[in-house]
Amino acid sequence: MDRTNVILHFILPEWAYKLPITYLNSLHRTWTWVENYMRNSAETRARELNGIHRDDENSAKTEQQDVFTRLVSASEGLNKHSLTVNEVIGNTFLLMFAGHETTAMVLAETITLLALYQDEQERAYREIISVLNNKDPSLEELEKLKFVLACFIEASRLYRESLNIMMVSPKLEFDPLPAPGPLLTRIMPEDVVVQIERPAPAHVVLKKGSSVFIDMVSIHRNPHTFPDPDVFKPSRWADLPEHRYTTFGSGPRACVGRKFAQIEALALLSSLFRDWKVDVVLRDGETRDEYEERVMGSAGMPGMTFGVTGEMKLQFTRRSPRPQL
Repeated sequence: MDRTNVILHFILPEWAYKLPITYLNSLHRTWTWVENYMRNSAETRARELNGIHRDDENSAKTEQQDVFTRLVSASEGLNKHSLTVNEVIGNTFLLMFAGHETTAMVLAETITLLALYQDEQERAYREIISVLNNKDPSLEELEKLKFVLACFIEASRLYRESLNIMMVSPKLEFDPLPAPGPLLTRIMPEDVVVQIERPAPAHVVLKKGSSVFIDMVSIHRNPHTFPDPDVFKPSRWADLPEHRYTTFGSGPRACVGRKFAQIEALALLSSLFRDWKVDVVLRDGETRDEYEERVMGSAGMPGMTFGVTGEMKLQFTRRSPRPQL
């Protein structure tokens, strides 16, 4: 199921699928199958939870604590705050989609940027070898790859993958390095006074009910916060605590897939650069700077997420195996 199918499903009315168009009929069958699969999964998990609750008074200690289980649990009961089945299905799909589309895009950009910046790739390679020693990584070892993670975070700073548009009610808290997404929207639940520093120190009152639009692309290219903002510099994230990583946000509304995405990225990047040296494929007479401008400079919305739209053409050369220590 590609991005175009997802977009069409969101914008087409129900009657469009009844037209005698083979592509739309096939698309409708696909989405019906996906919806039925998720509905059946939710019903199966609900039955499992009901069985646990009947058999064990201390069920909270025995039931699974994954996000899907929590969503299904939130649909139990009759109070007005319970999720409907359709809301469980919608949130489940959103989590699956967000965890694949965004991570895949930023991984492609990370690999290409490391191919462009060979010195950064070499530094990442040295860290991988020193931590993994040519072995398949364990979870504990992956979490030691601080510079490799910084490469992933820096690529995401340069190209904001998630289109994170949400309306929330809690009082906003402004951090010097805010939450992720090309565009965030918030509705103010109460009057809030914000102190600004530029163009001159002042206080701005955000009135209750006002809509606030936060442009994360501009924030992450702001030279006051990120010197040389257009340059790939993973070291700018060195020694920062994880809650300052702007890729996933922080606090109660941070990305629920943060840890999974980070481990997934570290597993792929460490396995790839341990065994392969990656370089860009230049056109005749083209310099590396010109490649970066031509390929990485063409960003946009290729699907539901923001990212590079240029063809990232790369060359992979297998590294000589190193003896284990």
